[in-house]
Amino acid sequence: MLLNNQKFIYELLYIIIILLMIKIMIYNQYMDYKQIANLLAHQKHQLGMSEAYIGKTAHVSQPTVHRILSGLHDRAAWNDIVAIGKVLGVSFSALVVPAEDQIEARAEKIAKSIARKVEATSQLEGQGLSDRGQERLSRQTVHELIAGPRGKLWQA
Repeated sequence: MLLNNQKFIYELLYIIIILLMIKIMIYNQYMDYKQIANLLAHQKHQLGMSEAYIGKTAHVSQPTVHRILSGLHDRAAWNDIVAIGKVLGVSFSALVVPAEDQIEARAEKIAKSIARKVEATSQLEGQGLSDRGQERLSRQTVHELIAGPRGKLWQA
């Protein structure tokens, strides 16, 4: 219980620090709102995420996501911008996790889930996969997911 409370406090402090950094950057004109919107929109495009997925994951309405990413929402709540940025892998210290790294990580997560389901089904049928077979299936699935439409990676 104590560990969960500490984690929550650290996450809360992290969000507060990010919010302060964003306000300072904009105040000092390092980055204006339009630049932030363009950065987020570019990352969304690179990842192939839908606005619906971003909104659902960030707990922000899809119309608000659209207004923020289009740069038309000049009074957007900072917590909405940070939440959207977090989903897109954008740290507002102006560092962006490369889209390709995020795509590969997401594909690996999906592939591992699929491999576990296949293994469970195979065991039920009395035909378990070897460790090597599971790894091969996982690698093949990752390659197929990366080669396919990127939007499918982000469907919930």
